[in-house]
Formats: sequence, C-alpha cells, structure tokens
Amino acid sequence: MLKKTGYLVANIHQGTALRMWDAINEDVRLHNDQTVFIFPGGRLNYKKADEYLRNSIFQYANERNLDGAVVWSSSLAGEATWKSVHDWTKKLSLSLPVVSLGISIEGVPSITFDAYSGVYRMVEHFISFHGLKRIAFLRGPEKHDSALERYRAYIDALKDYSIEIDNRLISSPQPWSEGETAIKEIVETNHMMPKRDFDAVITSSDLMAYTVENYLEKNGYIIPDDIAIAGFNDSPEAFMGPTELSTVRTPIKEMVEHSSVMINRMEEREKEFPSSISLITTPIFRRSCGCSDIYSTNEVEKIKSFKDYEEWLKIRINDEKCASILLEIVNDLFVKRIVVNKESRRHFEELSWRYLKHGGEIKLFLSAIKLCGVVYKEREFSSLETYLLSEILMESEARVSATNNYKRRERNTTHNAFANKLLKVHSFEEMGEIMKKYFPPMGIEKAFIFTYKENGSAVLQCGFSQDKLFTRGKEFSSSLLYPEELESEIERGLFVVNPLFFDNEIEGYMIIKNNDSSAIMIENIRTDVSASLQAISLYSLACEKSQRAEEAEKKTSEFYAILSEELREPLKYIKDLLLSKKDFDREKMLSTIIKSEHLLQLSIAEKGGLVLEAKLHPLSKLIDKIREKGIKVSSPSMLPSLVMDEQRMEDVLDSVISYFSNEVELMLRLEEADVSLHFSSLRELSQTMSNATLQYVEKLLLLHGGNFSFDNDGLTIYLPYPTISGESSIENKDGGVLFITDNSSKYNNLFSCKVTYICFEEAIQAINSVGSYSSISWDTSEINKQNGIVINLLRSHKDGSRLPFISFGLKDDAISLNAALEGVLPSEGKGSIYSFGHFPSSLSIFKEFASIEEVKDLKDIPDEAKSSLFVLSSVDNEKIEAIRKDRSFTKTPILIVKDRFTKEEAESLASTPSVLLVNTSITEAEGFINRIVSIFAGEELLPPLTSVLVKKAIAYINDNATNSISRWQIAGSVNISEDYLTRIFRKEIGISPWDYLNRYRIQIASRLLLETGSSISEIASLTGFQDQAYFCRVFRKVKGFPPGNIRTR
Repeated sequence: MLKKTGYLVANIHQGTALRMWDAINEDVRLHNDQTVFIFPGGRLNYKKADEYLRNSIFQYANERNLDGAVVWSSSLAGEATWKSVHDWTKKLSLSLPVVSLGISIEGVPSITFDAYSGVYRMVEHFISFHGLKRIAFLRGPEKHDSALERYRAYIDALKDYSIEIDNRLISSPQPWSEGETAIKEIVETNHMMPKRDFDAVITSSDLMAYTVENYLEKNGYIIPDDIAIAGFNDSPEAFMGPTELSTVRTPIKEMVEHSSVMINRMEEREKEFPSSISLITTPIFRRSCGCSDIYSTNEVEKIKSFKDYEEWLKIRINDEKCASILLEIVNDLFVKRIVVNKESRRHFEELSWRYLKHGGEIKLFLSAIKLCGVVYKEREFSSLETYLLSEILMESEARVSATNNYKRRERNTTHNAFANKLLKVHSFEEMGEIMKKYFPPMGIEKAFIFTYKENGSAVLQCGFSQDKLFTRGKEFSSSLLYPEELESEIERGLFVVNPLFFDNEIEGYMIIKNNDSSAIMIENIRTDVSASLQAISLYSLACEKSQRAEEAEKKTSEFYAILSEELREPLKYIKDLLLSKKDFDREKMLSTIIKSEHLLQLSIAEKGGLVLEAKLHPLSKLIDKIREKGIKVSSPSMLPSLVMDEQRMEDVLDSVISYFSNEVELMLRLEEADVSLHFSSLRELSQTMSNATLQYVEKLLLLHGGNFSFDNDGLTIYLPYPTISGESSIENKDGGVLFITDNSSKYNNLFSCKVTYICFEEAIQAINSVGSYSSISWDTSEINKQNGIVINLLRSHKDGSRLPFISFGLKDDAISLNAALEGVLPSEGKGSIYSFGHFPSSLSIFKEFASIEEVKDLKDIPDEAKSSLFVLSSVDNEKIEAIRKDRSFTKTPILIVKDRFTKEEAESLASTPSVLLVNTSITEAEGFINRIVSIFAGEELLPPLTSVLVKKAIAYINDNATNSISRWQIAGSVNISEDYLTRIFRKEIGISPWDYLNRYRIQIASRLLLETGSSISEIASLTGFQDQAYFCRVFRKVKGFPPGNIRTR
C-alpha cells in the first residue's frame, strides 16, 4: 500500500507558500510512488478574514488518514505564539511521525533556515557595497521567532558597522502583508521622510517590500535612485512591482526535499536520520538595491574555476532544470567556445526557450553570461554575437510569454465559465457534472466535495474521476478524511484538502487531485464552491420547507377527516347507551372510552404536543408485567435497559395484547440493533392503520425510535437500544454485537445474532475499530476502576458514542444511558467538580464535588485529585485568570451558571479557552447533563473564537426571550446561519438554540408564577409564547408538571 503523507501549511496561494507549492509538486512528480495531501489550514486561531475557520481541516491529520505529516510550523504562527505552534506540533507528533519546517521542536525532526545570516549579509551589502547608512527596517509579526531573528540581524549589523540605531526608522511589529501600514508609521507618524531621513528600507518579507514599493512610487519616489529596497523570501512578489526586488532567498525547495526524505524514513521506521537540519539563506541582489547584476565584486574574486562558477550558479538559481540549461549554454559558449551565428542559432534558440519556459529570468541569464566573461577573459564576444544572443533571448521570451498568456487566458475563461455555471446550481448532482466538465481543462484531475452533518459526521455530496460521477454517499466518521468507497480513487499523486466556509460558517471541505493547476486557481475554485454550497443549502432548505408544508397540510386534512369519522362511532355508542337507560357491557364501555382517549391523544400528537417522559428502564420490569397478565413469554435470561416512557410503553403493549386471543405468546429476541417483541396468534386485523388504536401504537413507537410490522402469524415490535451520546445511532448492518467482558461464558445464548467477545484490556486497544460493529454490549456489574477507562474512551469516541449500547445491570430512572453509566463509573475515574459559590442541584448526580471559598484555596487541592470541572456562579474574570495561572488547571473546563448573562460578559470571555456559559435552568436538561458527562470523558470544548459565538447567542436569548423571536434572528445576532449555529450550539451546550430559548423562557415563567399573581395566560404572553396552550405543553415538557401546580408544590 502506498504511503500517505500530509503537508500542513497556512496557505498555498500567497507569498512564499507559492514556492512551497511548486516544490511539493516537483517532489511528487519525481517520486510518483506516494500519495501526498496538502492541508492549507490557515494560521492557528488567526482572527482576520475568518482565517481561523480554515483550521478545521487540520483535524484530518491523524493516524487514520496519514502515515506521516510535514508541518510548516513557522507558517502557522501569527496570532498564535511560537510556543503555541510548538506545543500544537508536538502534540500532533505523539500520534504519527512528524517533521517540522521552520521551527525547531525538541523530540521532533526539524528543518529550519538561518534567517539571521541572510538579513545580516543584506544589511552589510547595503552599507559596504552601496554606502547606505540611513536604513529603515519594517518588522514582521511580533509572535514570530523568525521575524524576530530578522530584526535582530538588522540591529546587530548596524552596531557592528558603528551606525547609530534610530528607533524612529523601525516600525512596530506588523503582519507579513502590512508593508504599507509599517512604512506609513515611519513616514506619517514618526515624520521621517524618504531621502531626507533615510535612503534605504529593508523589510521582513517580499510582500511587505512590494506594498512599500507601490507606496513610495505613488508618492513620487524612484526605486532605487531615491530609495533602495530589499525584502525576504524571494517569493513571486519580488517580481510584481516596477523594480525587481533584492531579497533574501529562503531554501524552500531544499526544505521540501529534505523533509520528503526524512518523513519517508520515519514512515518506514528507519532509525538513522538527522534529528534536525539548518539550511542557509542566500542574499539575491537585483535592481531595487541599486545593483545592475546579481553578483558582487567579492563573489567574482571567489570564482577560480568552472566548478566554482557552477556552484555559484546553482545557489543563485533555485530551479535545477533552469540551472542545468543555463550551465549547458555557458559550457557551449565558454568551454566549447561555440560561436553564436546563423548555424548555431537554432541550437541556442532551443536552449534559451527551454530555460525561459521553466521560469528562468532574463536578467539572471545575462548576468551569468557576463560573470562568466569576467572569469574567462580569453573568450571575447563579437558585436554580432552579442546582437544575435540578445535577439534570441527576446524572441524566446516573446514565444514563452505568448504561450503562457494563451494558457492563462484559456484557463481564466474556463474558470469564469465554471463560476457562472455555479451561480445557477441548485443541487450537488448538478455541481458534480459541472466540475467534471470544467475542472480537467483547469489542470484538475479529480475532485470530491464533502459536507458536515449536524451530528458531527461527514458525507460525500458529489465528485468526479475520469469518466465517473459520484453522488451522495453514506455518512462516515468525521475523523476520516474520506469514506472507504473512495480508497481506490484517492491514491498516488498530489491532493489538496481545502476547507469550505462562507459567512463565518464551516460547510465542509473538498479534495482536489492536482495535475498542473496553479495554487491561485485552486484557491479561487475553493471560494466559488464555498459560496455555491451556501446557495445550494438555502435552495434545498426552501424546497424542503415548501414540500413539508404541503405534505403537512395534506396529512392534517386527511387526519382530521379520519378523526371525525372515527370519533363519531364511540360517541354515538355512548350517547345511545345513556339515552336508552339500559344496563351496559362494562368491558365494551371501557374499550370504547379507551378508543376515544387514543383518538384524542392522536389529535394532540398531530399538533406535536404528545410529550414522552422517557428515562432508562430495565426491560425486564415491563416483561414481568406482561407475564402477570398470563401471557406466555420466551426471552433470554438477561434483558438490557432501554430509554422509554414506561407508562406509554405499557399502553402500547396493552393495546397490542388486546387484539389477541388468550393463547397469545410473546417471543423476545436481542438483535444486533434493537429488541424484537413478536406477538403471535393474532386475530384478523386490518393493516391499513386506519384503526385509531393502531395509529396510536404506531405514533408512540415512532416517538420511541421504534416501529412494528405484521407477518403471517402475528405482529412484531422493534425497540432500539440507547446510545451514549443520546443521538440517533449509526447504522452498520451485519456488523454484529461487540460484547466487552472478562467472562464470555456467562453470556452465551443471549443474542439472536453474531457476537464477538473481547476482554476489557483488548477493548482499550481496539477502541478505534468499534465503528465496524453494529452495537456494543457489557454487563455493568463487571465495571471497576481499571475497565472503567473503556467507558470514558467510548464516550469520547465519535463512532463509539453513537453505536447502540446493550447494557445489563443498570439502575432505572436515570435520564439517559450516559447519566446511568456515570452512576456506576468508579469515583477514581470520574474526577472532581470544584464549585465557587452556589452549586446547581441538578449536577448533584456527579457525586465527587467540593466547594471552594477563595482562589487561594486552589493550592490545597491534592495533586492526585484529577479536576474535571470548575463551577462559578458569576463571570468573575479575576477568578478565571487565577485558575488558568495555576499550571494544574490551565486546561480544566470552567462552567459558569447564573440566571442571566449580558453581551459584555460573553465578549469578555472571547479569548479564554474552555469556558462554558449556561443559565440556571439549562443545567436540568438531559442534553446538557450528557454534555457534562462527555467533558468528564475528555471531550474538548469548542475553540474560543467559535465558542464565543455560542456565548453571544446565549446573551441575545437572555436579552430577547420575552419577545417573539425566531431561529434566524438568534443566528443573525452573531452573523451566522441557522444550521451552523445549531451545530456549534449542540456541540457546546448539548441542546439546540430553540430548546435553550424555551427552557430559559420557562425559567422566567417559573419566577413570575411564584412571585406574582398573574394568570397563566398573562405569563405566557409575558414570556414570549404565542399562546397559552403551547406554553403549557412546553412547561410540562421541561418541568414534568403543569404550570398551575408550581404555586402549590
């Protein structure tokens, strides 16, 4: 199998990243026996232009997708400190082989470059060669170590040449792109005028130098006559201005070559390779500093032989093909002494055309010829040779330029056509067809688009490969880069994994196989597709809502027509019986009343008002009640616990049993995804579901996530197993049951499906493969301190937490499976909760908690106590800062619980990691309890910049709950879409924003019911509910009793 290597970079389309892109492409072409992924995931936590949203694709750099990773660590700094990037890269290296570029990381093989010497030599060149002493310096980002090295080299060079340092000529630290801001600071803020106060500018990057050049030219200064300029990197920006920039070339190509060799050796588990490599940087002198040639007098003196010249040329030309072609030309002219004339013209035309076609510079060509002439003085050029050589160069440049311009125009035309087509796309199927048509002419061989689901999984939406078109596939774990069905398509070659986001919302990502497309083109396509995803989503949502509305209207009309007809019969029977004053059949009367009740319950359900009070219950209790009715039951010796409304489920079973004769039998089986209850000896029944009781049964089963079916001799009910996450389970048919036990013989013959038994120790090792099974089972009586680790691993595992769980021996009445497991997990594995102030009673199910009076008491917490959570009753930034300053609690989650939050409080926590805000009433929600449990299991909170969106949404809810507000208004308050807000809200809090709003309104209503004499109707209106009936339904759902009862409880 081919090795898979990932390159983690900030971008591929700007500055030095363009050279990195070219170098990686070249390396992949030379070694076509590998699969390489580039992840342009942005600078870490960089806030400007939503760049931090790109970070989402870095999650795919894991051992499930890659054999190794090369991290361009220095490119990821900017907002994040050097240490943060260091720690981030170090953490990644714990799970797979990693090579770091640009930052030296202890324990991680690293390839760095000497920025200091390159800048020092450039400053030295300005001083000693050009006689410039009033040199300004534009600093790079403050948190970037290489930028600091460049600044230090400037300072040291001035000191070594006894030049006084003038701080007015030094800008404050600026991002790489903010050259104009930096030069304006010196000129307009510090009032230092070009030519008068300084005669040269050295910048920390070519991009800065390019913007400075434009600023100075715009203000009437001529480069280099008035002001000399130099940059750093030798990126494409060095050639974008009116004057070619002198610069310091970073060894990007060499870094890629070394990293490729090093990571391959690590992937092959070879032991011998250097732990770190430091490469040199090379000053390149061009016209912007005043040089007419690319070499200095000192360099001429060092060249004593053709071999010396060859080494010099290879350093100056950063492309092997260009260097070899130019060496061939020089060899022909100076060693073989071929005369440039009509006979040799065709030969030199071919060589010069090849040189320029591979990106060679004319200035470098001429300077190299001139230098060789200085060294080999015996070779003299005639005026005709000089003329012919210049003519050949100009004609070759014209041919190459025309070819490149034609290709660029063709691709731009194709891209424009693609972008225009996307404006009219309404589905992913259309998008796949458009990509298949337009991508190959743009140099893209394959492409696949994936989006995220609300439950955290991913799904392939469309794609193409050669003549194949791919449409929507199955959901797969978001820890995987692509589903198994694409394994044969995504191999051998270079693939770009680009994040797709729009309007501050992460939509998904796309994988592109590059043939010979440009990085800028790929970035433009990413932008186009991101915007199109938003359009498809809005169109699909509008169509879906319209279709749902039509279906609901039709279904409602049909339902009430049937309901009125069905109710007529029992009401007529009761009316006629009462009017006749005759004795009546008590059993028949009860049956008629039950039927009427079922019809009324169906009417409530149709309006969405039928609420389940579901908890975890042992199935054995329900089966015992069936046996008490004289029903013959065949079932396994042990039965699991299910999440259900016990009373409603009894209604279901009683209703089913009432249709059977006395000889009814129940056969219960434990299947791989659900429990099946088969009732036989069924009377003749209609299967059209027009009967009110059967509709009632169907509705209740659907609310439980189950269903039923008829067969030849009876009826079968299917009830699903619960999941740890509380979400709908992953479907994985025929995977069988994974039973985790240290005593497999005890559980023989329990299941009616395939069962795989493994011990708890094996389960720890096999945790990443649990997704291949249909369900997981264990007996909680076996859980102890050691194997309790398995629970925590499954809680935090994306697949494991959503698999059906078949649990034996759990206590009943827990609000969820997760909460029930918390009750049996040994306290040593749970950690502790430390509370400042009031401790919410709803969290008392987590038994290990303690109160802390003062911050100074933190030092009294024993070292062996593993802290899982701090609880605060106010937004106390001093306490939060004190907790974070303690090394033991730098990453410990902090939960702040209070009745109301302001927008200012939410924003004050924007940069503080691992802080959760919830209102008091939310702590009672099942989803929130499950979220706390998942935090105990080690699941991380959202990054601060994403988390603050949730916090601000909560503050908006707190400010506007008493008004009539909609979902889109809540999402609009933080400038994101409803879908994205729902996704991150559930991830952070465990419940949806709408559920949160209703619970917060009930919190307000409860206070008004207790503290005022207002009527229920008035309170419903005061708390933002549309009518009293809806208020009462929501109140009962949240509190478990009607609103009127709160004043007497």
